[in-house]
Amino acid sequence: KRHIDHRDCWSAGWKHASGREAQRGSRCEVAAIGVDATPAPPPATSRLAATTGAVTSPARSPAPEPIADRWDAGDLGCGDLVLELRTRLRALPAGALFEVIALDPGAPADLPAWCGLTGHVLVTASHPRYLIRRRKE
Repeated sequence: KRHIDHRDCWSAGWKHASGREAQRGSRCEVAAIGVDATPAPPPATSRLAATTGAVTSPARSPAPEPIADRWDAGDLGCGDLVLELRTRLRALPAGALFEVIALDPGAPADLPAWCGLTGHVLVTASHPRYLIRRRKE
C-alpha cells in the first residue's frame, strides 16, 4: 500500500479502477502476499543409489509449464501498466502463468511491488520480461 500511496498516478488509477469494479458489484481485494516461499524439493535419486551410496544424476525436471497468455506493454508505464495488467490477469484462471514485456524504466520497481500488493507471484523478473503467476482465489 505504501508504494501505491507514494506514486500519485498509481493511487489515482487504483481508486478509479476500484470505483468501476464497485459499480459492477465486484470487490477489489488487496493482499500483502507476493513471494512464493515454497522450497524446491530435493533432487530425486534412484533406490539403488540410496542403498549403495552411488552417485547418480538428478532426475529430469518436468517440462516447463506453458504460458497462458502474453502481453507486450511497450513503454506503457506506472498506473496505466498495472491497471491493464490487472484486467488481463482477471481474465485468466487461478494459477495461470502470464508473460508481460514492459519497457518502462519504472517497471523493475513497479511490477514486484504490484505483485506483492495484489497476491500474484512474480515468478521471474529480467527487465523487460516478467513472468507472473495469477493468484489463487
